Amino acid sequence: MKLGRLGVWYSTDKLDGSQLRDFVRTVENNSYSHLWYPESRGYESMSLASWLLSSSEKLVIGSSIANIYARDSSLRSAPWSR
Repeated sequence: MKLGRLGVWYSTDKLDGSQLRDFVRTVENNSYSHLWYPESRGYESMSLASWLLSSSEKLVIGSSIANIYARDSSLRSAPWSR
């Protein structure tokens, strides 16, 4: 994966679903290529990533940290995680 020179890191727990969608579009419209968020509080990380990706046309989305102890083994063995 090629990481761009500039991206955005934002604590997404302050936003609801429609605000997250608007935020993703704002990040894209300002020509950033990546959006990073923490899992430390708020939304579950993998669900949030799915929502952000579905709201984006071209952003690379990443969690700063995804706690392995918060993951069920079935999530790790899901077909899309391979």
